Amino acid sequence: FATVCRGTHRATGKKVAIKCVLRQDLPPNDDAAIYDEVLILSTLRHRYICPLIDFFEEVECYFLVMELMSGGDLFDRIGQRKTYTESDARNLCRKLLESVRYCHENSVAHCDVKPKNLLLKDDDDDVEIKLTDFGFAARVYEPRSLTKQCGTPFFVAPEVLMRSPYDQQSDMWSVGVIIYLLLGGDLPFMGRTQKQLFRSIVLGQYEFPEESWSDVSEEAKDLVRKLLVTDPSKRLTSHDAMQS
Repeated sequence: FATVCRGTHRATGKKVAIKCVLRQDLPPNDDAAIYDEVLILSTLRHRYICPLIDFFEEVECYFLVMELMSGGDLFDRIGQRKTYTESDARNLCRKLLESVRYCHENSVAHCDVKPKNLLLKDDDDDVEIKLTDFGFAARVYEPRSLTKQCGTPFFVAPEVLMRSPYDQQSDMWSVGVIIYLLLGGDLPFMGRTQKQLFRSIVLGQYEFPEESWSDVSEEAKDLVRKLLVTDPSKRLTSHDAMQS
C-alpha cells in the first residue's frame, strides 16, 4: 500500500526517503500494522538498519520518514553483477548478519528478509547495506510463538509454509537463501508453479552446481548448509553464523 518518495527536510536541506501510505486503502488489520512497524522501528538503532527519522499521521496518509539510501536494493544490484566475489559477499553478509542478530537480540523477527529489503548506500558501493521494511516484523515473546503467514515465496522458511509456530530462526533460513544467491548467482529453490516451489523448500532440496560453485570455498558452502536446514532448532542462530 506504500509509495516511497524522495523528500527534503526544509530546515536542514537534508534529503530523506518518505514512505507514504494511503489510509483509505488500508483494512483495519493493516492500519494497526503501520503502528506496529513504527513502534518496532523506533526501538531499533543500529548502523546496518535503515532508521525511522520521523512519523506523521494525516487524515489521508501516514508518512514514515526514513534515511535515504540512493544505491537501490540488493536484488537489482545482483542483477547488474550476476554474482558477488566471495570476498564482497562475505563483507555484505557480515553486515546483514549483524543487523539480523541485533533484531533477534532485541526480540524482533523481521519475517521478510530478502534482497529487495536490503538497501545500498550508493551506486558505487556493492556491500554497504541496511536492512529495511519492517512491515511484517513481530515481537517474539517466547520461542515458536509466531503464527502469521507472511514472507516472500523464494525466501520464506519451511516452518512458515507448514503453518507451524515459528520465531526468529525463520529469518536465518532467508539469510541462507540470500548467501546462496550472492555466491552462486541463482536461487537454491525453484519450481514451475508455486506448489512445486513450496514443495522443494519444505523438503530442503538444493544443490551446488559445479559450474557456478567451483570457485566457492568449502567454508562458505558449509555456512549455507547449516542455514538451509529445514528443522529450525538445528539451524544456525544469527550469533552462531557470525562465528563462521
